[in-house]
Amino acid sequence: MNRHLHINTGSHGLPDGSTVYWMSEKVKEKMLNDRKAKTKWNKDADEFMNQDLDLIKLLGQQNIPFSVTTIDEDIPPVYPSHCDVIDTWCHS
Repeated sequence: MNRHLHINTGSHGLPDGSTVYWMSEKVKEKMLNDRKAKTKWNKDADEFMNQDLDLIKLLGQQNIPFSVTTIDEDIPPVYPSHCDVIDTWCHS
């Protein structure tokens, strides 16, 4: 059976919508003023994104057809009817 997988990813972040791709003004200010918070943010964001990339690499190695949507405040998750879907986004 030929299956297709779709991955919704990209918004690992905070309840205010701040993500590895976009930060609210409040979060930007905190990151500028709190070096420890910025270091933790970067470390956590790298870890989440690397987990997603590892999954994508594995799918490619297994020749599993897949697609990816990187969601953010302007791009909602996608749920194609012909695919199994994995949501890898969350508030961290």
